[in-house]
Order: sequence, then structure tokens, then C-alpha cells
Amino acid sequence: MNKIRVLFAPGERMIVAPAEFKRNTGQVLEVYGVPFDEGDVLRVAFISDGDEEAVPATGTVKDGALSIPIPDDKFFDLDEDGGDEGRIRAYFAVVDDDSITTEYCVVIPLLDAPPLTDPYEDATPAQRSAIDEIIRQMATTAEAAETAKQKAETAADKSETNVSKYPKIVGGNWYVWDADAGDFVDTGIKAVGEDGKDGQPGQPGAAGQPGAAGKDGQDGYSPSAKVEAVTDGARITITDKSGTTTTTITNGKDGQPGAAGKDGVDGVSPTAKVETVSGGAKVTITDKNGTTVATLTNGQDGQPGAAGKDGKAGEDGFSPSATVTQTPLGATVSITDKDGTTVATILNGTKGETGSSGVYVGSEEPTDENVTVWVDTDGDADDVITVSGTDPVIVAQQGVRYICGEVATLTFTPSASGICDVIFRSGSTPTVLSLPDTVKFPGGKELSIDTDTTYEINIMDGIYGAVMAWT
Repeated sequence: MNKIRVLFAPGERMIVAPAEFKRNTGQVLEVYGVPFDEGDVLRVAFISDGDEEAVPATGTVKDGALSIPIPDDKFFDLDEDGGDEGRIRAYFAVVDDDSITTEYCVVIPLLDAPPLTDPYEDATPAQRSAIDEIIRQMATTAEAAETAKQKAETAADKSETNVSKYPKIVGGNWYVWDADAGDFVDTGIKAVGEDGKDGQPGQPGAAGQPGAAGKDGQDGYSPSAKVEAVTDGARITITDKSGTTTTTITNGKDGQPGAAGKDGVDGVSPTAKVETVSGGAKVTITDKNGTTVATLTNGQDGQPGAAGKDGKAGEDGFSPSATVTQTPLGATVSITDKDGTTVATILNGTKGETGSSGVYVGSEEPTDENVTVWVDTDGDADDVITVSGTDPVIVAQQGVRYICGEVATLTFTPSASGICDVIFRSGSTPTVLSLPDTVKFPGGKELSIDTDTTYEINIMDGIYGAVMAWT
């Protein structure tokens, strides 16, 4: 029994397991890093590329890990397609204490198993004679150690065992299977004799027939990438045929706030005040031109004069008024007095400049404290592409990361195979993101873009999406 182990990082919903050979049955999947409850029994659905029909299986949680036997049939479903590679996908869901369901997916790549070879077929005539002699000696030894009845039974058992346990060469000697010891033993017989002396040069022979076709080369290696959330950032692990490379991206500090806009000029509302003073009254009027003060004194009583003729009716007095009206850009102040109406417009202060997006792309560590995301481009420059503009349209290539700044709209078409990703900043207005309908995120949820947030989107095989976001 072989165990395929995977570890989910915090926030991770899909993970790619190490590759396994097809037809290698008796496998068990062990899942770590998921918030299970000890003793839980979960239903798991297995789907393969050759047969999309889900096969259910039951797993049990023990010591913090979910252990599920993988149905053997899924290791054979891929042969009908005639391809040399495929995948098994395992789906399961966990419900937490708040009744929130979280779905997980494990992808197991499958490769063709190397063909078995018969060493006897590839041996030279001398080597075959040595093998026959070894088998003869083993039969003679077995017959001398057992009774006639046991010799017949033992010979049959060992004959069956020796058929499946072919002699092999170790350290230049022939090793044969010893049924009693349960292992291969050294016969002391050299598999290849020592080189003889050179003979006389022979006559050139006739051209030989074309040789048989060479064996197939080893299968190619599909790179894999994994993103894990760590304290103050993320860790990216990329594995290809040359080995595994790990890079850690730390969160940058918040950008400096934009400068505050200047205050608008205050409006002035006219005021009038009358105060009683000794011998009369003091009148104080304040308007946009300043303050005017007048003192009116009481006149002395005179002798009553003759009654005069009625005078003409005097003009009505006028009381100043002021109104303030809010507008999208500030306020409008209207003042009306005896001289007419005066209107003044007060504008709001202008908005400060937008702070930096906080994303820095380069091979040297940034010194700007406004940087919130550092993308290290040290290595193959073709793996990281910086995209300019506020409305980019990107058709992605396999294994390439695209770095954008703050964008208003983003149209992103992922590669059909492998992994690609894009990083962008959503500003004060949410970015309008366009992805193909084939891209699916865990749980079938729609991706919602918020304001003032940096996003990293990873897409595998043009279908399986994962997202990280930070402010």
C-alpha cells in the first residue's frame, strides 16, 4: 500500500499531489492542513480524465489527517484515451461550527508506468548458459535437502517462484532468488568474463541489417506551482525538471496618504445689532465690506409746533437676507440688501494625489516604505512580464506571471494548460475583471472585486482558479 500525502496551506482550496504511475493500484490519499474534527467520516468523490463519472469513497479522520482509499478503477480509466498522461481529481467538503461549507480539491497527475523487461531475453548466449547452470545447481541443492515427496512439492513451488524472480546482475555477479531466505543471493558467478587478448583484425563484414528501434525516451515533466499564505506575505514554490525553487513575497507598508485639499473661503452673512446706550442707541452692521457703527442720540423735546401737513408716505424699509445652497462642488451664498443681490460661489478643496499602488517589480529589495508587494524577478526574465496601462488585455502563456499596476478594467485569458497568474491593483473604483466562463473558483463562487485592494489570481489548465487579496 502506497500513501499519497498532501498538505493544504491556510486559505488554500486546491492542491496538486506528486505524480503517480497508472495501474499502480492499492493507493491511499492522506490529507493534512484542513480543519477536520477527530473521528469525522467524510464522503469523497473521485473523477478521472478517462471517466467523468464520480466514484464515491469514505474517509476517516485520525490524528488530524483524512485517510481515503483511492478506487483502483480510476488508475485504469485513462487508457481509453490513448494518452500517456492524465489526472485523478478528489473532491470533498467540510462544514464548520457556523454551518459554512468549504469545498476542497486534490489533483493527482498520472504517468504511464515503464514496461517490464525479461533479463533472460536480453542476455547473451554465455549469460543464458550461466543462468541455466544457476537454476540447475539450485534444483540439485533442494533435492539433496528434502525427502522424495518434499522434493517434488518444493521443486514445483520453487519453479513457480523462480519464474517470477528472474536472476539479476549485482556488482558484476549473478544473483538468484533463494526461496528459503526470501531474497536474492550471490552465486559468485561473474556475469561478464574478463576481457581476452585482442585477436587479429578480421576482414570487413557485410553491412548489417538496420537495428531495432530504440526504446522510448523518458516522459517529460510537467512543472507545478503552489502559493501558500505565510505571516506578512506569501510563499511561492515552483517545481520543474531541474528541482524546486521557493520565493517568499512580503507585504509592503501602506502608501502615504495624499495631501489634503485647501479649505474653501468662508462666506460672510451680513449681521445687524442695535444696542441701547445712554441718550440713544448704537447700530452695528457687518457685511462683506466690513463693519459700520452708527450712534443715534435722542433729541431734546421742543415746543410743540403747529401741526404740519401730512407728508408723503415714506418708502418701505428693507431687511437684508442671506441664503446658502450646497452644490456638488461646494456652496453658493446669496446676500440681498437694499442695493440688490450679491452671489458668491465657494468651491471645495481639491482632492489630494492618489497614493502609490504599493506594487514593486524588481530583482533588488525595495527601499521605498510605500511598497506593499515586492515581486522578485531574479531569474528567467521571461517568467515575469510587467504590463502597463489602465485597461490591459492579456492572453497568458503557460508558466508566466503578469504584473499590472492600478487598472480600471482587466481582460485576462489564461493558458489552456499549466499554471499562469496575474497581479493587479483595484483603486477607489472597483476594477472590472473579465475572465472566460470556463474558469471556476472553489465552491463555484463568483469572484467579487473590492476597492483599494491588490489581487493575485492563479489559474491552472485554464479552468481551476484560486485568488489571494490584500489591502
